[in-house]
Amino acid sequence: MKTILFLIQIPNRSIYFESCVFELRKRGHSVIIGSICEPGPIQKYLSEQGFTCFDYVVPRNPLLTYYRKHISFWKKKIQELNIDLVLAHLQWANFIALRAGKKATVIPTRHHVDASFLFNSRKRKIEDAFINLLAKKQAVVSQRAKDFMLANEWFASKDNIHFIPLGYDFKLYENLKSGASEKIRNEHPAKMLLLLASRLITTKRHELMLRALKILNDKGLDIKLIALDDGPEKENLLKLTAEFGLNSRVRFLGNQKNIPDYLIAADLVVHPSIEESSNQVLKEAAWFGKTAIVTRHIGDFDEFVEDKKNAFFIEQNHGPEQLAAIIEEIYLGKYDLNQMASELRKTVTLRFDIVNTIDQYLALAEK
Repeated sequence: MKTILFLIQIPNRSIYFESCVFELRKRGHSVIIGSICEPGPIQKYLSEQGFTCFDYVVPRNPLLTYYRKHISFWKKKIQELNIDLVLAHLQWANFIALRAGKKATVIPTRHHVDASFLFNSRKRKIEDAFINLLAKKQAVVSQRAKDFMLANEWFASKDNIHFIPLGYDFKLYENLKSGASEKIRNEHPAKMLLLLASRLITTKRHELMLRALKILNDKGLDIKLIALDDGPEKENLLKLTAEFGLNSRVRFLGNQKNIPDYLIAADLVVHPSIEESSNQVLKEAAWFGKTAIVTRHIGDFDEFVEDKKNAFFIEQNHGPEQLAAIIEEIYLGKYDLNQMASELRKTVTLRFDIVNTIDQYLALAEK
């Protein structure tokens, strides 16, 4: 059995992370949680579940000092705890683990495809390149990520990059329900209630959704939208909502702990994002009996979405008219959403089972 350090950089609860550490512990491994961020809900929860958690927080600037201190701390901690395997997630944690864990097996997991190119960020491109160079084994959460890296990035090697899908113990989602779905529905009465749950940034394309909703509202369709999460585009989106006369139709509710209740309350999830590797919201929607509209050729959607059979595709070049047209067809009852959601749930629960994911990580560790 191995002693495993699971290194993370965000404090929010994640059913994916939780599923991983519970499954590893169930198999007899000793799992220790490390975080490079302020303690938050996930550290608190996992501590309550009996996991040992270590947090080390350093100001992000100056950057070289940030990395130097983290590398020094985690190098000592890995030696002190006799860590055999480090499973790191997201690029800051990945770089730190690769530099600190030279006497252990380190598997960094990359959760994005082309974000550094979408934002034209030289800094992020350099971070990605360093990780490609340092990692003898690197996991990515979609085949599209691997293909993109090999075609576009420095030091990307087909022998070192391994596609391992996100995995979930879907039953854990039941613990996040608070029983508020009926209350949410009653607070937002409409013939159709849409849910958009993603960070408020340009690549998630909330503006496209608002423009589509204006078209539908102008036609007199009784549709409302709940937008969850937060981000730098919030003020712009609030102004656009008011400009379109949609204040009574749209609610921006920020971060919510009980996302399952909102999924249960909604009729349909709309996720027009063009920046994904393996989005979690669609899997969550499927588990709770809902389907979605997503963007073709983004992340891993093409690998398990069948258009108009278990979910709906829009194209990357589609404007609000095309998105509005799909929503209107759904509104008018052209599709059996319950049947589609049932098909999506079958596909998702089989493809993203945590048992398969951990099998692949442990096999990669032994290579």
